[in-house]
Formats: sequence, structure tokens, C-alpha cells
Amino acid sequence: MTSMDDVLRALEESPSWLILSHERPDGDTVGSASALAEAAEHLGKKWRWMGKDPVPESLAFLPHVGRFEVCNTLPRPLGLPEPVAVVAVDISAPGRAPENDPLSGAKSQRLVVIDHHSDNSLGGPLALVDSQAAATGEIVWGLFQRAGWPLPLGAAEALFVAIATDCGFFTYSNTTVDTLRVAMHLVQLGVRPAAIFDQVNARAPLGKLHLWGRALERAVQWHQRRVGFSFLEDEDFLSTGTDRTHIEGLVNQLLLLEGTDFAVLLTEQQEMTSASLRSKGTINAQRLAHRWGGGGHPQAAGFRVRRPWEEVAEEVKKELGQMYFHGDSCSA
Repeated sequence: MTSMDDVLRALEESPSWLILSHERPDGDTVGSASALAEAAEHLGKKWRWMGKDPVPESLAFLPHVGRFEVCNTLPRPLGLPEPVAVVAVDISAPGRAPENDPLSGAKSQRLVVIDHHSDNSLGGPLALVDSQAAATGEIVWGLFQRAGWPLPLGAAEALFVAIATDCGFFTYSNTTVDTLRVAMHLVQLGVRPAAIFDQVNARAPLGKLHLWGRALERAVQWHQRRVGFSFLEDEDFLSTGTDRTHIEGLVNQLLLLEGTDFAVLLTEQQEMTSASLRSKGTINAQRLAHRWGGGGHPQAAGFRVRRPWEEVAEEVKKELGQMYFHGDSCSA
């Protein structure tokens, strides 16, 4: 079993870090990676930070986001002194990161995996995976504490964003005593929760509200109102001047429907369909995502397939009906 000491040894012995965030980056992968970039600066490492999709504007205030690089395939050579520690942050499967040999087989001694997804398939000798953590940010905070790295305000804010966004600002069921203890420490370092909430959630462009309005206007309920469903098409993004970063958090609105304990939001992107799944009841969102080649957590998961959204909606509706009728457990 990988220990924090094993991971810290690999990081501190490597002259260079390549930090990777997952596709459609959220607060956890961005905040955790931002804090690690701050640690790299402190340790005098050469480093780069990459991912498949741009960082959302709402997270642009975090340290080092300006150095984030968008790419589908990692450049060769990397332009970093060897050996390089490839640090996969909050990435549960190879397909969620830019294509890279160490990630494809997860056998490289220099691949460092830091994650909290129970279905993490990267593995490897340096995989620090804790599915009990509310966010990968909690694990990264633990690394800072174990190593004795300084935690300046910018890095503290980044870790607070990582943790708070992944547990709904401490309203989701994954919030634990440890989560609140870590958050308290970050607040003691100077983080202002109200200011962070405002930066992340209260600076929406008008087009985002119009986009959300379209999805909410289309909302329907399936299976005796237990499932909330909606969708967005390519045209919705074009006409509102928005992009896929603006749907973060939208699927959770469907859980506000009376009687609903599962939510499905499908998003069209050319020939692809992305699904965001949320559960607050007995249905396992992770299990449903696995059926489509995706992953995540029992309460929050997703997948992406090359199928029209209409076909995906019909099949997901049938599968959810079977899951309700057969009583699949969210803890299974």
C-alpha cells in the first residue's frame, strides 16, 4: 500500500514535476494542482501543468492557472529535466488525462497518482488513493502537513476551493469531520469562505444564466418523479455565447425537484454526448456510469460516449427503471 512518505520521497527526489488535471476540470482537480504547483515553486522544481480542457473562468484567480496548458497529447520531449514525476491529480482513469505512456499502463515508477475515486484504474506503485476523503484536496493537504511544506494563502485558498466545491460547500453527504477540520485549518491561515464562494459561484456571465434557464425549462421527471432529467444541445451553447465550463453545478439543480433523488444531465458536443449523474438516494451513480465506460463516485459520476443524446437518454431511462425496480444500493 502506497504511503504518503513513498509519494513524498518520489516527488522530492524528482527534479521536475508534470502536473496533470482531468478533462472538464473542476474545483478539486484545479485547486489541488494549483497547490502542488505552489509546492513545486517552493522546492525549486521545474514544472508544467496540463490538461485536456481549459480551466473555467471561475477558477482563474487561483495561483499558477496562467501557466496551465491545454493539450490532448503530451509533448515529446517535455522540456523538463529527467526524471520527471508525472503527477495525476484527481484523475481516475487514463482517458481523462492527455495521452501519455506512463498513464496508459500505470507502470511507471515516476507516475504519482493522488486521487479519492474508489474506482481509480491508474494504480501503480505510487498511487495515493483515499476514497474516504471528500476531495483530492484533503489528500494534498495531508501531503503538505506530512512534508512540512509552507502553505501560503494562495495555496490555502486553492485547497479550500478543491475541498469546498467537491462537497457542495459542506452540504453534501461526503462531508466528514476530517473535511471540516481541514477547512478550519485553512480558514485559520486566512482563507475567507464567503470570498471564495463569491469568486467561484457569484460571477456568472449573463449567458450562463440563459443557458441554465434552457436546461431547467426542459427538466422532466422519470420513474414516479424519482429521476430529474434535462439536456443541452450544441446550439444552446452557441446562441448563449457559453461553453461546457458553464454547466458546472447545473445537474445538482435537478435534485431540487420534489420527490427526486437522482439527476441526469446530458450535454451534446458535436458527435459526443456527456452525462453528469448525481444521486442522493439508493441508486449508485458510479455503477450506472461504469455501464457506459465512465466512472466517479456513488453519489456523483459521469461518462462520455459517441452517441446522439436522444439515444443515450432513452437507454439511461430504461437502465434507471431497472435499477429502481431491482433496488440497486448506492453503497454496493
